[in-house]
Amino acid sequence: MTAQWAPWFTFELGERVPRSAFKPRPNVDGGILLISRVDEPVVSVKDRKAFQAMVHSVFTGKGRGLAEILTHTRLLDRQL
Repeated sequence: MTAQWAPWFTFELGERVPRSAFKPRPNVDGGILLISRVDEPVVSVKDRKAFQAMVHSVFTGKGRGLAEILTHTRLLDRQL
């Protein structure tokens, strides 16, 4: 999901929350996710839906490696 929103927001791991802080205790630590708006987005808001659809296609596309996924999804044949 962060890749779909990266042109408009930054994501950072803030403080860690130890698993001992939770009841019942999970197997992993938690964390605070810090989200900040980007001053100058690299993709315009009007292109948001097309960009997010493209990212979704890449992350869910069939193939091994980016080149194969881009070939199968024919993303290189499309224009955003």
